Amino acid sequence: MPTPSAKASAESFAGACCDALLVEDPIDFYYLTGLDVSAGKVLVHCQGAHILVDARYAELCRKNAPFPVVDEGNDNLEKLLADPEFPSIRKLAFNAR
Repeated sequence: MPTPSAKASAESFAGACCDALLVEDPIDFYYLTGLDVSAGKVLVHCQGAHILVDARYAELCRKNAPFPVVDEGNDNLEKLLADPEFPSIRKLAFNAR
């Protein structure tokens, strides 16, 4: 089982050209979280990470995820990013399938 590595990834943002990384690839999702799902995202940022999944995986991820879980529906990513306590993200990098 892989060791969650999003914390190490978040620490590497200090000198990076982006403020956050949105990971969508299932293999990378598994590497960062240790969770085997067919669809989901990890938003890695300077303060850690958040997991975004749909209703099929919400309960599984909440029980086993090393990071906070957000439901993907209802514009929740936008709400998360707009939260005043969430770190400011001006440049977002992403990896896709």
